[in-house]
Parts: sequence; structure tokens; C-alpha cells
Amino acid sequence: MGKILEPVDFAKDLGLLMDSHLSYDKHISNLVSSCLYKLCQINRVKNNFDKGTLTMIITSLVISKLLYCSTVWSNTTCTNIKKLQSIQNFACKIITGSKKYDHLEPEKNQLENLLTNNLMKHRDKLLQELDEMAFEGDEEQLSSKKEELASLDGRHKTIMERLKSVNRRVNEVTGQIKSSEDLLEDWKNTEKDRRLRLEDDSKSVEKIANKKSVLVKKKEECMKKIRELGSLPVDAFEKYQSTNVKALWKKLQKCNEELKKFSHVNKKALDQFVNFSEQKEKLMKRKDEVDKGYAAITELMEVLEHRKHEAILFTFKQVSYNFTAVFKELVPHGKANLVMKTEGPSNPDDDSNSQQSSSQQSKDDGGESSQSQSSSSQSQSKLPTDKFSGVSIKVSFTGKSAETREMNQLSGGQKSLVALALIFAIQRCDPAPFYLFDEIDQALDPQYRTSVADEFFAKIDLEGICATAEKGETRKRFAEVTQENIDELLSDVQSKNTKYKTTYAVNVFKEWSKQRNIQQELHEMDNKTVDKCLCQFYAEVKNQQGEDYSKSTLIGLKHGVERYLNCPPYNRGLSMSSNPAFKMSNSVLNAKIVSLKKQGKENVVHKSVLEAEDLTKLKNSDVLNVSTPLGLLRNVWFHVSLFWCRRGREGQRKLTKDSFVFTG
Repeated sequence: MGKILEPVDFAKDLGLLMDSHLSYDKHISNLVSSCLYKLCQINRVKNNFDKGTLTMIITSLVISKLLYCSTVWSNTTCTNIKKLQSIQNFACKIITGSKKYDHLEPEKNQLENLLTNNLMKHRDKLLQELDEMAFEGDEEQLSSKKEELASLDGRHKTIMERLKSVNRRVNEVTGQIKSSEDLLEDWKNTEKDRRLRLEDDSKSVEKIANKKSVLVKKKEECMKKIRELGSLPVDAFEKYQSTNVKALWKKLQKCNEELKKFSHVNKKALDQFVNFSEQKEKLMKRKDEVDKGYAAITELMEVLEHRKHEAILFTFKQVSYNFTAVFKELVPHGKANLVMKTEGPSNPDDDSNSQQSSSQQSKDDGGESSQSQSSSSQSQSKLPTDKFSGVSIKVSFTGKSAETREMNQLSGGQKSLVALALIFAIQRCDPAPFYLFDEIDQALDPQYRTSVADEFFAKIDLEGICATAEKGETRKRFAEVTQENIDELLSDVQSKNTKYKTTYAVNVFKEWSKQRNIQQELHEMDNKTVDKCLCQFYAEVKNQQGEDYSKSTLIGLKHGVERYLNCPPYNRGLSMSSNPAFKMSNSVLNAKIVSLKKQGKENVVHKSVLEAEDLTKLKNSDVLNVSTPLGLLRNVWFHVSLFWCRRGREGQRKLTKDSFVFTG
């Protein structure tokens, strides 16, 4: 078979190839038939016997031999021993045969593969080549085979040369690796030696560092002693730098003996003088700065005092002018004047000046009265603000200067009229957003009630509420309003849903305060306490299920507390969003909202909106079928919720089954 596979057999000559064709064919046929015969035997053995069968056969043979030996043991002992040994050898051979059988199967597979993949194909190929061969092309085929043989020889030589070069290269690389390993070992030894040297050097460096620290301490001590000597000449160090140490010690001893004579002298006098001189300069500069600051502060105080004085006088002038004008409107024939009181001995000229200004106002018009007021204020502007002790009122209801009276000289109705005139004058200067008058006409004289009503009618656009007694003069114009009516009027501004949210927020806050043992009520707390409690409230508040509120609910709790404090009867007028007093609680609320946003709980996720298809399904379903009472109720409820209850859902909450009555 090896000769058939060799390509050299085809290169001898064509005649020899033709002569040996039949022998090759017979040889291959014999090989194939022998392989098939062996394969059949192996399959037969494989099919008929397996390991269990062989084991049983061996066991039965051994048992039969043992029985046979036991029967003839007494007669032929030696013969039995030999036979027993032969039986044992036979058993070993059988076991060995079973092991060979185990190895026989892969050999069989190998022979099958060889027969199928190599021999059969090669035989078919040879038969095909022999059939296709012709005597005319034998020479060409022989030449081509020779060329192919020559090319194969050349490739063989080339491969052998490359193999030799590769072997040489491998030997060279192996030598280099060996030399590198030797070099690496040398470097490791060198590194070890240098590491030992480095450890020795580090120890020596440590010793040197200790010596250096000792020398530095000595140097510091010497420098300290030099500083204790005081100021030295500039050339002191250069002069004795080249001098011998022994000579320096002798000079030092000599100097010490001479210094003993001057032991009572202060050695640091010069240094102290220099230090004290520097401190004196610094203190003088600081004194100048303090003097400048004192002058600036004094000037600022004078400016502020002057501005305060001017503001007081300006306000007094405005109120005095408006008071005179309003009193003139209420009492056409009367006159009134405001007088600034001062501390200290009374000046008779002041009273005379005020009387002159009053008489001048009664004769002349408003322009002349303003001149009298300015002249009196100029005389008062010279007084310091601390001298002002109050304001007095001098009025006359007849217009005669001789009948000018103080407040304690007036009747009850006249005092009420003067007080109203002063209130109206202040209102003209700086109007307040809200006024409440309670039975102001009770003590008024009848002839002045109409004047007061006319004054109200002239200022009808003033924001406020006026409450008077029920009398004929004002019954048509003004109605009596109590505090309960005012609170009810203000509370009606809010919807029921808003009131519910306010009550809910306050109840949640009260429940939290009760758990935290806070005894003070919400409306009794000041702004600082409310802000402190709200900080902890926003951080800790949760719903009944123990979960965090959403962003909108937290903001609703904040606005509910704010509305509670701003509604009657407390009327705090707070704005928690813009008031700096609630800055900390607002910061905690914003931080809580950011935390909810990170957790994905910023807002409540509502159900999806009903589409047209969903409405069609609902209307066509049995749930909203109007043929049954329950379906009719659901249908009505659904349409009420869909088309009617857009806002104010508190009305829907109150709806029950009894709310829908069927009339015939």
C-alpha cells in the first residue's frame, strides 16, 4: 500500500507502469477484501460478545475448572495445582484478550476510515487514470511527472534549507536567552549589593541628621545669646571672623570682667527706646484715625439730627396746614391752630406769635395762613428736636381771637369735632388703608353732623369702613356694620373648597404639634416660632399611610397655614413666600420638593384622560344602561361629573342617591 501511494512509482517508465497495473489492482483488491473480512469478524465479535458476556464466560470457565479441580484434588494434587495455575493463566489471557478487544474497536474504526477515505478513493482514482491513459500521451505525461518531481525536489531542498536556518536561529536565540538569564542573575546580585549599601547609607544619613539637629540647637542657643547682647556694630562679625578661637576666648573673658563694672546699667535701653518710639508713632496714627472717625460720626449725627428735625417740622407743617383747612371746612366761622410745645420755661413770645398767626388766618385765605405757619416754624426750627415735648391745639368756634381755647376748655361735642378734624388732616398727609369709626356722631352737636357727613361724602373713594350710630341724619347714607358682619364678609370671599383645604392644613399641623408636645397654639406663635416649627413640619409630615406628600400637597399645606393666620380674627397679614422671617422654612420646603423630585414623587400621577373611544365604550356598555335603576343612576352621575363638576367639587361630594328625585 505504501508503494501505491508513493508518486515515484509513476516516474519510472510507462511500460513498467502498464505491466504492473494488474498486480496493483489485485493487491488493492486483496487489501480491501482482507480489511472487509477483518471488519466482519470484528463486528461479529462485537455483536456476539460484550464485556458482560466475556465476564460471564470467564466466570463460568473458572467455576467449572474449580469444580473439576475439587473432584480430582485428592487423587492428583500436583496435577491439580499445575492445572489451577494453567487455569489462572488462561483467565489472565482472557482478561488480556478483553483489554485487547477494548483497543481493537478504535483500530477497527481507523481501518474503516482508511478504507473508506483513502484506499477506496485512491483505487477509484487509479482505475480512472488507467482508463484515461493512452499510449499517445505517455511521453508528455512522463515529462510532466518528471517536472513535477523536479519541482518537488526543489521545494524539498528549499524547505530543508529553511529548516536548517530556523534551527540555527533557534540555537542563537537559545544562546541569547541563556546569556540574558546570566546577565539578569548578575544584575540581581548587583541590585542586592546596592540595596545593602543603600541601607548602610540611610543609617549614616540618619546619624548625620541627628548631628545636624544637635548643631542647629547649639546654633540657635548661640544666636539667642547674641540677641541678648543687644545691638551690635555692623562689622562685629567680619572683624573677628578670621581670629583664632583661643584669642576670642581671651577677649571674651576680658570683656566679661569689664562688663561686671557696668552691671547696674540697663543693657536694653536703646532697644526699648526704639520699640517705644515705633509704638508711639503707631498710636499717634491710630489716634488721628480715631479722631477722624469721631469727627465723621459727629458730623453724621448732626446731619441725621438735622434731617430728623426737618422731618418733624415738615410733618408738623403739613398736619397743621391740613388741620386748619379741615377745621375751616367743618366750622366755616371757626379757626384752629397747632402749636409745638417745648421743654423748659415757657416763652410768652411763642403764645403771642401763635395768637398773631391765628388772627391772621381768620382774616386771610389759605396762602396767608401758610405764611403764618412758616414764620412760626422758622422760629421753632431754631430749637433742638429734644426740646419738643408735644403738640397743643388752640381753636375758636366764633372766629374771634379773644375766644381761642385749649382742648380742656371745650365741650364733649367740640372735642369730638376737633379730634375728627385732626384725623382727617392726618389722613390727607398719609392716608391709611383702613379706618373704623364707631359711633363718632354720639357726642357731636347736631349742627356739625352734616359737615362730617359731607366730609365723608367728599372722600368717598377712600378705602375703609365707616360705622356710625343709627340716627336720622346719617341713616340713609351709612349702615351699621358689626365686627361679626365684617368677618363674615371677608370669609365669604373664599370658596368652600379653599376653606376645606385651610381646615385640613391646620388640622394636620395641630396633629403634628400634639405628637411633638408643642403646647402653644398656631395663632399664638410669633413669626420666628412659626418659621421654626414649619421647618420641622415640612421635613417630617406624612400622610396616613406613612408616605411622603406630593409637591402640590406640601405647597397646599403651606398656603393653608398662611390663610389661617391671615383670616379673621387673627388678620396677621403674612406673606410666607416673600417675608424674610420665613426664609428657613421656605428653604426646607424647597429641599423637600427637590428630594421628592429625585425619588420620582414630585406630583401625583393621575389617570389618563378619557378618549372618544372610551366614552363610546362606556355609553354602549351595560354599566350605563338607563333601562335599570342602577344604570340610570350611574349614567346621571357620569354625565354630571363629566360636563358639570369642573370646579367646586365640594358640591359633588354632597350628592347622594336621594339627591335625584323622579317626578311624574
